[in-house]
Amino acid sequence: MRSWKSADIYRPIGSRNVLLYDGPSRLNGARILIIGTAQNGNRKIGHMLQLWIIPAISPIAAVQSGADVAVCGDCVHRGDRHGGHRSLGGIEEDFRVTAKEIRDAIASTRAPVQAPIERQPARPVPAPAQRAVVAPSAGNGNGDLTRAAERKVLTVLAQYPQGRTIRQVAILAGYAMNGGGFRNAVGRLRSLEYLDGKAPQLFITPAGVAALGTWTPLPTGAALAQHWIGQLDRKAEREVLQALLDAYPKALTAEEIAAATPTGYEANGGGFRNALGKLKTLELVAADRGAYTASEELFS
Repeated sequence: MRSWKSADIYRPIGSRNVLLYDGPSRLNGARILIIGTAQNGNRKIGHMLQLWIIPAISPIAAVQSGADVAVCGDCVHRGDRHGGHRSLGGIEEDFRVTAKEIRDAIASTRAPVQAPIERQPARPVPAPAQRAVVAPSAGNGNGDLTRAAERKVLTVLAQYPQGRTIRQVAILAGYAMNGGGFRNAVGRLRSLEYLDGKAPQLFITPAGVAALGTWTPLPTGAALAQHWIGQLDRKAEREVLQALLDAYPKALTAEEIAAATPTGYEANGGGFRNALGKLKTLELVAADRGAYTASEELFS
């Protein structure tokens, strides 16, 4: 994010807001805004300037569309990318009031007024570095990897030295992206400097290759899909996933999926709905306007 000085010209928005920054995100280069809100009677924070760091679209639309990656990166507290609502806790009502003012102001925002002083050029957002191909090491690792999840995460990144998103890593490693075991493994590997990279890409480091030692490639493509089917506990989950795998890339409604299963489930039945919900939680299934497809990662 660019630096700013007292000589910058700030633009008022509404009755109690001021635009402090309008420029590229350091995460992905998309346009973001920083807006300050004057104290509004909140007894907990008192007389303070509250800051909103948001993409240059409606904050609600950003959460629903996934554009909030420009400010949230791969934070575990981001809302889901399929239109789900994320809780805003104790500031929710405050957010809704201010969001309307911000949304209305953004619609009429023009290019920032340049102050008559010399400015430093905006710092370009670097493209993710391409990493060298990682061959299986002949060593046995250094013993720091105490959990199976840590080895699987590093193995995925060793297989894909060009990097993978955290969602892709989770599916390829056989974990739910928001599961505690997976998140803890990623966090510990970061602290050990065995992986690096900003959102959305993760990479294995040379230290991570040394720690991993000898590794066996994890399944991909059709073998990965069958691996997941073998991991699912319930028959309904396996049959629903198989029906979507067989139909890929065609999207199916819940009724079409139910009819395509060997058991012939009722689309409104509890067992079928629970199975579909678990597959969505694991991100093995993507949903869009009432239609479902198998995750594209199962075919990469």
